[in-house]
Formats: sequence, structure tokens, C-alpha cells
Amino acid sequence: MKEHRPRHNVAGLIFLGLIAGGIALTVFFVPWTPDATGLMTEVESDGDWPRTLVERFPDGTDGRRVVLASPPQRVVSVALGTDEVLIELIDSERIVALSHYASMKGSLINDRVEGIENFVGADVESIIALQPDLCFLASYNREETRSLLADSGIPTHVFRRFNTLADIRENILVVGQAVGAEKAANELLARMDQKLEYVAARVPPLEDQPTALVYDVGGWVAAAGTTQDDILRAAGLRNAAGEAGIQGHVQISEERILSLEPGYFILRVRRDDDGPAEQRVIDNPAFSNLAAVRHRRLLIITNEVYSSVSHHAADAVLELARQAYPERFGDDKR
Repeated sequence: MKEHRPRHNVAGLIFLGLIAGGIALTVFFVPWTPDATGLMTEVESDGDWPRTLVERFPDGTDGRRVVLASPPQRVVSVALGTDEVLIELIDSERIVALSHYASMKGSLINDRVEGIENFVGADVESIIALQPDLCFLASYNREETRSLLADSGIPTHVFRRFNTLADIRENILVVGQAVGAEKAANELLARMDQKLEYVAARVPPLEDQPTALVYDVGGWVAAAGTTQDDILRAAGLRNAAGEAGIQGHVQISEERILSLEPGYFILRVRRDDDGPAEQRVIDNPAFSNLAAVRHRRLLIITNEVYSSVSHHAADAVLELARQAYPERFGDDKR
């Protein structure tokens, strides 16, 4: 059976919103990639205002430029990743709306949104009616939503890079500069880096690290070039699929999984799911002879944490490392 790549890329975080909202689906993540443009974001400023958000191509040419005359006071986020960052950086009075995923049951911030009055989706008219002075979106939002908002005259910025922890760090810095909360952004990054450094100091060197496979129902795996791959490596684990030359979120056959012989399976569950996630591989007779199954080397992590493209990605690193190397972390529950 050949590896199957989807014809359409769909945002993993949109899928998160669906499962958090109670829609019954079989797999736990949907493959997606950001726009394949290589666009980065830079903030032009002399330290004060105005500030300009500039999309910059790899060859140094500019894309869209968004000028902010003063610190925005009516901010709208239409993407869960920026929801999670904004709630840390500025007072809720300045947040006119977050994405509707933020208030759903499985959201990592659903207990922190009591001061937010509006939650938005793809309806551009409802967003414009809020009269925002800055909108944040991501490349996994609907293209129509992105285009209409960008053409509406409302200052709109689309984040496009999420494939590494470094991308996430840069996005947090840009959000902080755009809303005038550089100090809070740097403090958030310091907490993120503290967790990553804590893990890096405790995991074994690369040559002693076991392989692991991020696996979901139907043979979906997270291989090289994904956020989950970078998280995996930061947790002191080698990506079995990535090392085999597999790229992105793809569906592979059971035969291919057997050939990878992962040292660990990483299985994702919803925060509100009490079901035995490990049964996905334990009950599969095709995997019965794999050492990872025989010895129950199964790492369970919540999908909402492992799929996050904000500072919560560091929590995923810490959780995976603790499970993989309990003897190296002891009873420290930081």
C-alpha cells in the first residue's frame, strides 16, 4: 500500500475545534501545512509608534505591509494559536473577540475567557461589525476569510509559519510588538525557554535516544517538517517516520509502520476523553510483535497540547520527556 497524501491541506487546529465541540470524528489530527510561500514577518519600528508588520519573502522582497499608528485597543484573533498568546499578553478589555475555538470545552484557555464578549469564526461581516483596529489570522484560516478581511481596510496580519518551535517563538514576538506588549511577550518566551532548557539538560544525548512514532487511527503519522516533529526532538526522542524520509502529516500502511519499528508510540487524546487511547495499538494484531507494544512503551498526550502552535508547545515537550524518561525527572512536577 502506497503512502497517501491528502489532496487538500486542512488546519489541525480547526480539527481541534471540531472535536472539542463534540463532533464525532475518527482520527485525532488532520494533515495541514501553512502556505508554502516561505513568508516571514518583520516589524519595522524605531521602538515607538507607528509600527509596520511586513511580510518578507526569502529573496528579501516585501509582501503585504500593515501600518499600526498606535497600540491597538480593539484586537480580534481568528486563530486559536494567537488566542492562546493574546490572553497572556494584554488585558481582556483590549480583546474584542477570540476565535470560537477558544471557548470550547477542550480549549487550553476556556477557563480564562470570561472577560471576552465575542467569539468569531469565518463570518467576515460579524468581524467587521466589531470595528477592530487589528485582526490576527493564520494560514489555516479559510482563504476567503483571510482575503476579505485583508481587503476590508482593517489592519490584518496573517501568520504563516508554525513548523518549528523557533517559528512559534517568532510569532509570539511579533504579536507582542504588534500590540505593544513586548515585555509580556519576552516574559512568556522566558517561561517557554525555561521549560525547554530544563528538558534539554535531562534527556540523553542524541545517539542514546530511542525512536518514536506519532500515530493516530488509520495510520496517520506526524513525520519530518511538522511542529510535532520538532516537539518530539526537543523531548529527546527521534522521529521514526522522519528518519525514514517521510515528510509531513501522511497516512502510511501497517506494513510501513512495522518496518519503522518505533521504540515508542505517541498517542493523542482529547482533554475530555477518558477512553483507553493505548487500545488503538494494543488491540491491533498487526502490531502485536512490535517491542513498543509488547513492553507497553506508549506515551499518551492530550491533542490540544501537542497540536498547539503557541507557547504551550513547550508543555508538550516537557510532558513527553517526563513520560519517556521518568528516572531523569523524578518527582519534579514543574
